[in-house]
Amino acid sequence: MNMNKVMLIGRLVKDVAIETKDKNVRVYGTIAINNGKDKQADFIPVVAFGKTAELIADYCGKKG
Repeated sequence: MNMNKVMLIGRLVKDVAIETKDKNVRVYGTIAINNGKDKQADFIPVVAFGKTAELIADYCGKKG
């Protein structure tokens, strides 16, 4: 089985939404990606699972 890997570099639009179900953690959010000076940003919905989701919930987003 082949798996594709995508790397997006941008900024979170707002804090991620965290969902826990039967010890499985999932986070939902939106990343804004700039396309250049005179172009509008693209808004990409993202979902992360497991340990990656826990790290995003702990370290990404607005603090305080």
